[in-house]
Formats: sequence, structure tokens, C-alpha cells
Amino acid sequence: MNAKSLISSIALLSAAYLSTVNADTESPQNVIPSGQVSIDPAKASYPAVANDTSLRVVNNSSDPIYAIQKGVKYTVESHAYTDLDYGKGIVTLTTSKKEAVIKFVNFEGHSPRCPPGACLIVQ
Repeated sequence: MNAKSLISSIALLSAAYLSTVNADTESPQNVIPSGQVSIDPAKASYPAVANDTSLRVVNNSSDPIYAIQKGVKYTVESHAYTDLDYGKGIVTLTTSKKEAVIKFVNFEGHSPRCPPGACLIVQ
């Protein structure tokens, strides 16, 4: 291979390499895939995350229940509620009578029906 051919080959290989590098690193910044919208991150708003650890235990069953936290037993009468702070420890719910049953428990986060941070509604 003569010098002229060698230089031409190196020039072609270099050009091919550089165009490959540019194709990999250059991407259009303003192209949005079909069906998607673009939101400027500076203008995006996220809901505030509250550090509210208040918990309301609502007893909608016909029998009293116990809400136990850190060894303290709170009696929640039928169709009544008690407010606790789950940030202070695990909350355990049990029936107050052996023959009583808890059918199910619903969890609801803060809402108009649940003014504290969260509610456990016992049926």
C-alpha cells in the first residue's frame, strides 16, 4: 500500500468514526415523542409531602375494639373514634370480646372524610 492510499484510508476511517460519535452524542432536545407532552421541570409542581403522622382509628363495628400502641390499650367504642400518632410506634387493632369479629379494615389517607393524616376504619 502506498503512502497516498494509506493517508486516504486514514482520512476516511477518521471521518466515519467522527460521524458515528456525533450521531451517538447529539440528540434533538426539543423532540417530544408522539402522544406525550413536555413540562418544564422548573414549572412543574408536586404535591407537598406532609410529615403528618396522626392516625384516626374509627370503629364502625357493633362492638368496642382496642387500639394498642407501645403497650397502652385504648378502647374505641362502637361508632366512635380515637386519634393516635403512628410515628410513635406500631398500632395494633383487636376486638374487645372473644366472640366479636373485625370484618375488614379500610385505610384512607388525608381527605375531607379523614381530616387527620390517615384513618383506619374498622367494620
